[in-house]
Amino acid sequence: MGGGADRTADLDAQDPHDDRHEGLRRIDSKNFKALGLLETSNKPNTNTKTTTTSPVYWGVLLLLLSKLSGCGHIVTTRLLLRLGYFTPANLAVLRNVVTVFFLGALLLLKSDLRKNLKHIASEVRSNWRSVVPGAAGTFVLQTLVMQSLDLIPATNLAVLSLLSPPFLFVIAGFILKTERPTWVRFAGMVAAVAGAVVIIDPTGFEAGDAKATVGNLLCAGTALCYAIIVTVQKHLVASVPAAALQFTFTAYAFPFFVLLAACFGDLGSMALTAESAGGAAIVGVFASLDYYFAFASLKYVSTLLVGLSNSLLPLFVGIATYFVNGERLSWKDLVGAALILAGMVTVIAAKTEQVERAAGRGGGDDADGKALLELDELDRVSRESRAKPTEVP
Repeated sequence: MGGGADRTADLDAQDPHDDRHEGLRRIDSKNFKALGLLETSNKPNTNTKTTTTSPVYWGVLLLLLSKLSGCGHIVTTRLLLRLGYFTPANLAVLRNVVTVFFLGALLLLKSDLRKNLKHIASEVRSNWRSVVPGAAGTFVLQTLVMQSLDLIPATNLAVLSLLSPPFLFVIAGFILKTERPTWVRFAGMVAAVAGAVVIIDPTGFEAGDAKATVGNLLCAGTALCYAIIVTVQKHLVASVPAAALQFTFTAYAFPFFVLLAACFGDLGSMALTAESAGGAAIVGVFASLDYYFAFASLKYVSTLLVGLSNSLLPLFVGIATYFVNGERLSWKDLVGAALILAGMVTVIAAKTEQVERAAGRGGGDDADGKALLELDELDRVSRESRAKPTEVP
């Protein structure tokens, strides 16, 4: 009888230290820590402003810089071709030589890029299925731009680049379904496109001229190629930095630019002087900055907004033409600028509101909350089993 009491006392003494229950407590604690719920579940989200609004406007700033660079690239290219310094094919070769050296220097000078070159190269190889259409699109886009600027004014290219937002709207919203094609975004896009069309009167395109018609069709092709490239960039920019991505596209496309110039017999017709070489260098640098800023902005904004930013090109090209050729800005230019601004603000506001609503819903909070409930229930059962009196046989 005394032995039974001793056994009961032994069992009672061992029960709080039962390995099964203690192991369960350790597992619970580890699960909580692994999910990051012990430290963060009761803390308010204080990063809403940093992760929503600010990045959107940072992306808009990059797009503004991109379009300013694009204006310089387009106007300078048109000037060099009109003055007869180059043909479209050999200017494309020189432009890409400058781009390769400029971006290569950027990759080597920036310490964060230089230290991660092996990782970047690995990411490029692993995403080769996306890199190939990106490089092909780069070649076709630049070829069409050069050929069209040899046939039509730069303003035509600027206004016809506005076809890229509708292409992006269809590709991202209905084909790939990576963007949500809301009516608010559609209205903003239409307003911006209308503003650009008002600035550059389409009736002045001289459609009866065969050369102008061909040039305008080439510009429409550039808008489609731009939409494809931006879509590819959006997929890759999270794993490959913007400078490295553009360098890769240019390096892959460069042999085809040389081959095209050789087929046209233009490689030997380059008349390099200090003035022409300087102009080609300006084209290459401006083009590099144009695409670099556009690529970088994709980390913060949607592909639709990147395409919509082309609405700024007619305004910038019109201002450049005013200072170069002495043309005056009319009331149509002011009305068009107001429509462009209204369209951009509408799309930006819609994007910001959507992100803030997503942040308010908590994104992944539902999954974390479910895990919390499951672990809480497991811990409750564990406590009840420990508190339950031990039956003595």
